[in-house]
Amino acid sequence: MRRICFTLLLTGAFGLSMPASHAADAPVDLSALGGTAEEWLGEGNDLRFELAHVIQNGKKGNLAEARRDLERIAGIAESRGSRRTWLEAEKWWVKFTFQEDSSVDISPAMEDLLARVREWSMPGEEISLFAMWADLLRDGGQWLMAVKAQDRATQIALDLNRVPRALEAFLQMARLCRREKHGWRLKQVWVRIDQVLKERPVELSDSLQAALRTE
Repeated sequence: MRRICFTLLLTGAFGLSMPASHAADAPVDLSALGGTAEEWLGEGNDLRFELAHVIQNGKKGNLAEARRDLERIAGIAESRGSRRTWLEAEKWWVKFTFQEDSSVDISPAMEDLLARVREWSMPGEEISLFAMWADLLRDGGQWLMAVKAQDRATQIALDLNRVPRALEAFLQMARLCRREKHGWRLKQVWVRIDQVLKERPVELSDSLQAALRTE
């Protein structure tokens, strides 16, 4: 399997115009874009809104068209130094690529993204990337690799003292182990959850507390 290349070539002018098929879509759903509102400051609303349109288009099944648009947006974002936009475009390119062909080896692409966010000192995004990788591995039937990817997310979250985020990843690990009927590994996950709750008492959201009780 050849390496997925993330050095995207920008075709055409750098000016941005909303494709007619996207402009017809309304309203724009920005919920698919990661990060907080503060993290998007200075990124440029033109790219942000077109990116949201493109994601919606891909979710409707227009994968090839969405991937082409994401490549273009990523190229423009990189030329502007818009890191958040570039990262989101690349992440969705990987997701749509895998959705189109789950046999594709996305490991090189994910490693490239992880290297970039480490270079940019974005540890929160590193957590999100491992969680995303875990979801794709799970969807591709590689449940044990998915557990390991979530485990990396927990380690980084704990290093940053983001206990709730680590617990969310632990819960994903537990669900995978339960689904696969892997009792020994499931028990180990809960030993670690109990240890974290004991050693790092923090206030948890009602939804996270409910999830812990349910699981």
